[in-house]
Amino acid sequence: MAAILVCNILKIDKNIIISALKEFKAIEHRIEFVRKICNISFYNDSKSTNCTSTIIALNSFDKDVVLILGGLDRNIGFDELKPFMDKVICVVSYGETKYKIKDFCDSINKECIVVETLNEAVLKSYNYNKDEKTVLLSPACASWDQFKDFEERGTLFKECVNKLD
Repeated sequence: MAAILVCNILKIDKNIIISALKEFKAIEHRIEFVRKICNISFYNDSKSTNCTSTIIALNSFDKDVVLILGGLDRNIGFDELKPFMDKVICVVSYGETKYKIKDFCDSINKECIVVETLNEAVLKSYNYNKDEKTVLLSPACASWDQFKDFEERGTLFKECVNKLD
């Protein structure tokens, strides 16, 4: 929005602004749109390695989010997420923190499906309630329990999503 305001101040043609917005690509692994399949939109936010980043991602969506959480257990809690979980219809947890996330979800009466791997998490998210929804990988954890780094995790997420039909 700030860029659009600056463009307006500089009297840049609106068609140029619109064209630039249509061609804009988000930063990879940061609330990155991956694909839409049968009214299910998939977003890769693998860079979210803490609750604060996941809160920012959750605030980007209005409703009906299946949230994929999990990764390395750095002995942190997930209570920070509590005020932002109203739009989440289900959590799919994986990795070292899967049971800690399950306990958190149980404490706030939020459905949580526990799986071992990110691949399983993508499949469970896709098959959960086939209505229109958003599947968001925003793990709130480091990736080092199963991956070299968040980029490798995000790349695998995109590969798993692109194999779905």
